[in-house]
Amino acid sequence: MELSDYRTVLLFLLYTLLSVSGLLLIKSAMPSGELSDWGSLGLGALRSPALWFGSILYILSFGSWLLILSFYPLSYAYPIAIGATLSFSTLFAILFFGESASLLKLAAIATIMAGIGLLGVSE
Repeated sequence: MELSDYRTVLLFLLYTLLSVSGLLLIKSAMPSGELSDWGSLGLGALRSPALWFGSILYILSFGSWLLILSFYPLSYAYPIAIGATLSFSTLFAILFFGESASLLKLAAIATIMAGIGLLGVSE
């Protein structure tokens, strides 16, 4: 762990920003449909700039993930990266897509963020 604290935070923020932004754009490009309607799912989305830009961001997030793995042990990096992307993708899905926000879901996000904080100070 040779990176200074601010570089560590920036690297994980970069990963989270790229990953969550990519996921949100991909989701926005996908039509809502029934599982029985597989034929129409995705075909229109292929013409969507949001799908392509989101895919590029998601691929870039994978590149930043590889960089994270080169500096940190998996047992440190994985919970932070997955916890942050899970929390922020859920919060933004609530804000942008009107997905449900229960008190239990928000408490779970707060617990995940507290866990990330504890991991950060433990290393």
